[in-house]
Amino acid sequence: MADVLMNLKQKVLGVDDDSRYLKIMGVTLEGVCDFIAKPFVPEELEAKVKVYLHLAQTEQYHSAAFRDVDLIANELVQVQSAQTHSTQLAAIGEMTSGIVHEVNNPLTVISYIARKGIRDIDLGNLDPVDFKKMLQKIESTIERISGIVRGIKFLARNGAGDPFEKASLNKIIEEVFQIYKAGSKDDAVTVQVSPINGELVFECRATQIYQVILNLLNNANDAVSLLSERWVRLDVVDGGSEIEIKVTDSGPGIQKEIRDKLFSPFFTTKPSGKGTGLGLSIVSKMIQSHHGSIWVDPSSPNTCFIVKLPKTRIT
Repeated sequence: MADVLMNLKQKVLGVDDDSRYLKIMGVTLEGVCDFIAKPFVPEELEAKVKVYLHLAQTEQYHSAAFRDVDLIANELVQVQSAQTHSTQLAAIGEMTSGIVHEVNNPLTVISYIARKGIRDIDLGNLDPVDFKKMLQKIESTIERISGIVRGIKFLARNGAGDPFEKASLNKIIEEVFQIYKAGSKDDAVTVQVSPINGELVFECRATQIYQVILNLLNNANDAVSLLSERWVRLDVVDGGSEIEIKVTDSGPGIQKEIRDKLFSPFFTTKPSGKGTGLGLSIVSKMIQSHHGSIWVDPSSPNTCFIVKLPKTRIT
């Protein structure tokens, strides 16, 4: 028997490593004992050991492969997060000049009111009623600046890890338009917003919905910038258990062959240097994380993006 096992050790393993030999033989100990307790054929035992050895090697290979898959998946998540953040920062960069102008104007108003107040005090001409109006003007101007700053913070944040919470869609859209108007470079684009029920709430990551709507508005604004008729419209439809957000512009629509690629990473219809091609891809993933959907309405005579979201989070 010992001669048979030593022969197996050399023929199956091909090495003189006793520790490895014992480890492999331990896997098949039960089967070996069965053969010891009854008549057996050495070639059959050798074949069975080879099968077990192959299974052990296959299992080891698959375990390593699964570890590699997990590692690659984690790296992809990190890359995607970095791409999302880069796209958000790029959007802020594109809107910078408009934002600076929009912040600088109210600061100029505050500066003028402050100088006027100081002069009236020095001349003894300060009227309490006028002074109160000046303070109220300063307060409203500061609130305007604060709204723009909040918009920038919303745009810069990565809300992927935020919890789902009830949020007012009307409030989100108001915040969006603070930064959209500040960053818009084309005053000739008319913007229309349909009346929105102030009590319309839904469960969402508010930061991501903010970014989705702003991205669609900015895209629409860019798309009509060279048209003779320039307008963008935002509509909200309360569908009971769902919400539809429609962003329509005066463009003639999008061809089917382009519609099929719009939400693919790195696909863009903008001129070179004007877009990363990641905007709509990221928007689509954000909507999917809310168990919603986004598409281009093929029946609309103009370019119309529709976002459908459930009011209650789907788990």
